[in-house]
Amino acid sequence: MPANNKQTGLHAQDTEANIGLVSAHVTGRLNGLVAQIKVRQVYKNWSDDNVECVYTFPLGWQSVLLGMRVELNGKSLTGTVKPKKVAEAQYEEAISSGDLPVMLERSGKDLYTA
Repeated sequence: MPANNKQTGLHAQDTEANIGLVSAHVTGRLNGLVAQIKVRQVYKNWSDDNVECVYTFPLGWQSVLLGMRVELNGKSLTGTVKPKKVAEAQYEEAISSGDLPVMLERSGKDLYTA
């Protein structure tokens, strides 16, 4: 675990949920002193119920997150940057309407949570 004791990876809010990592792929490209890394992880909800999950991941010192794409039930979601209050309101509105939103935010030093 990282020094700040937060778990990384995908974790269900409901501890009874049956979710597991199916595969992980990492690719990268080095251009001088700059490395561009792409991480693809596939998780599966083995239960029949919808589950609210939290995905926490680290970024290295001086890293820049260039994008995030999430696929839920075959639907692809690509992130856009919005002011925090606007993003939170839209997230809650989407949850209330039965949609499957994802909100990414910084959750600590070098940690991000979706």
